[in-house]
Amino acid sequence: LERNEAFAREVSTQGIAYDLRKLGEVIGERNPSSPATSVNLSRTVAMIEGVLGPSNTGYPVRRIPGPTDWPILQATLQGTDAQAAPIWVVCGYDSPRGTSGAAPLEASGLAANLAVAQSLAGSRPRRTVHFAFVPHAWDPQSPVKETMEILLRTITAPATVCWVDVMGTGDELRVSPCGEHRPAEGPLVGLGRIITGEPASG
Repeated sequence: LERNEAFAREVSTQGIAYDLRKLGEVIGERNPSSPATSVNLSRTVAMIEGVLGPSNTGYPVRRIPGPTDWPILQATLQGTDAQAAPIWVVCGYDSPRGTSGAAPLEASGLAANLAVAQSLAGSRPRRTVHFAFVPHAWDPQSPVKETMEILLRTITAPATVCWVDVMGTGDELRVSPCGEHRPAEGPLVGLGRIITGEPASG
């Protein structure tokens, strides 16, 4: 099949700030706690599909059914080596209850993931890169565990999985590797000062 034409966009402070304002001030709180915040989750799905989809960035965006009404979204950058294990870059697109959605903390990982996916559009890395957006990650009263189980069934034999949590205000890259061998540290050498934290429990 003929590939969609891809339109890359350079990562910029202005672009990320625009997406953060849209998520916080236009869309707002995003979780299934009320009819209004449920609609906002659906609006976020439409935003992600609109930003990354064929009419803008050029990705085909796949909907993976989640445990509720909102899907896991997957945009794939095809690599040149079909035998190489893929890389997954994952973030949540919901927000905790009662936050109004305006706090940039929960939205910053989503804005960063969108920016990276846009900047890489049209490139041909050796490994395939899957960008995934999860509907239940920040709100503890949502089916977070069930959502992650579906995601883990989708991610098979990856080279690495990077969970984009939040962006800080400093210039240092913070990495919290999971597992005893800390596989995230090696490939990131040379990208800036890396501060490793202890893996989160649970």
